[in-house]
Amino acid sequence: MFRAKGIGAKFRTIFTIFVLAISPLFSANSVSVLAATKASSESVPSGGDFYDDVPEAEDAPLGAAQYFHIFSNKTKISAHVNGNISTGEFDGQVNFGTNIIQGLVDQDINYFQNIENIANSSFVDSGSSDARINKVVVGDNVDVGLENQNTVYLENSKMDHLAADEIYQDPSNDETYINIKKELGEDKTQGEEWAAKEDSANVTPKFADENNREIAISPDAEESAKYSVELTKVDEQGNPLAGAVFDLYEEGNEQPIREGLTTDKNGKITLDNLTSIGDYYFVETKAPEGYQLDGVKHYFKVTIASQTSKSDYVYYNLDAAELEKDRPLKISGISSDGPSIIVNVDLKGRSELNINSKIIPVIDENDRHNQETEDFADAKILFNFYNSNDTTINVNQPFSGTMLAPEAKIVAYQNVDGSLIADDVNVVGGETHRWDFQSAFQTGDGVPVELTVTNSKEETAETVKVAGNKKWIDGNNPERPKQVIVDLYQNGQ
Repeated sequence: MFRAKGIGAKFRTIFTIFVLAISPLFSANSVSVLAATKASSESVPSGGDFYDDVPEAEDAPLGAAQYFHIFSNKTKISAHVNGNISTGEFDGQVNFGTNIIQGLVDQDINYFQNIENIANSSFVDSGSSDARINKVVVGDNVDVGLENQNTVYLENSKMDHLAADEIYQDPSNDETYINIKKELGEDKTQGEEWAAKEDSANVTPKFADENNREIAISPDAEESAKYSVELTKVDEQGNPLAGAVFDLYEEGNEQPIREGLTTDKNGKITLDNLTSIGDYYFVETKAPEGYQLDGVKHYFKVTIASQTSKSDYVYYNLDAAELEKDRPLKISGISSDGPSIIVNVDLKGRSELNINSKIIPVIDENDRHNQETEDFADAKILFNFYNSNDTTINVNQPFSGTMLAPEAKIVAYQNVDGSLIADDVNVVGGETHRWDFQSAFQTGDGVPVELTVTNSKEETAETVKVAGNKKWIDGNNPERPKQVIVDLYQNGQ
């Protein structure tokens, strides 16, 4: 569910521009001209920072982009968009906004750094109910006009569904509500991390029948939770020691599960991706220079308290050519309580990808069709289009699932349910519907197991050479022993 926080009634301010009638010739047209002029910074408050409004986005793998229907450097829409938008450059020929269906979206946030065109019917009127709050933030260069508390002009276009207390503006180009380029860069990195995953064991492709292609997720498909541990290496005075090398063992396993772990400048080794609860131990294999090697097994126990995250994902690597086939592709085994699926699609070397396959999710054993909704609990599909630099992705059939392509251009000729995260988005035909990807990212207590290992300095005492001769006083006895054994004492010891 989308539950944005942090900008309730405390941000609501009523704006009024008083116009003095100095002449009978002063008309409504004159008021429109005045209203279309850029409002002063005192009139339009700063939008602040998106993460203050939606703090849960900090833990989302796609950050701010995960809370928008379209997230891009450049957006053009000439067909209806049922969802919110965050973009650097906006050319809006038609209306957009998240329609109120079930009343589950508390707040519809939109962000436009620059506006070329925007339709009068844009946004969804929150009405008199408390079910919805609009927040619209524009860049410093956008002309904002405020006629009264009920009328807003954006680039000389009167907004029919936007109140004056719902408009905000960046204070400057250096103080932006969202750094879109930075966010897309981080989304690209996340996509590359997902792209490195192998097919999950519980995801089965069924492509033998070309007319009934299916990617099937087993009910028990789930990635393990992760747990954390932190080792600190110190000298006898408690000062951190860098350069100590350890191997990590799981109790009962004679082979190390991690090798060559080295303490950093703070004397620490931090691991946050242990995969199971149980007993472990570290063994030092190389001491810091000038210190004695510690060969002791340093045991520790991993418990649920050290859980850092649980990420319910499964993965499947799909050949891009499969999406070009003019046949449906089902993704089955999805449920609101089950894992999300990341479908990795490599676009390396492609200038264009034509998606001719209709994507049909099977959720709780029922086919899901394109639709308007505010219920995103079952939005468990993400297509990760990586190596997509300058690729144009044409959506020629109804599509379901978030499209992650931070370096590509997405052109939607057909309905799309999900987020469109790209460098450039162009909605040409059909409709697009908001369906925010649910990453099922859960944080645990996140308290790492902590242990400290102390090293002693190597001894550097001076040495003394001792030599002696044995003198026999036995009259040259022929039975004299061939050798004798002596003990060496120092100070009687």
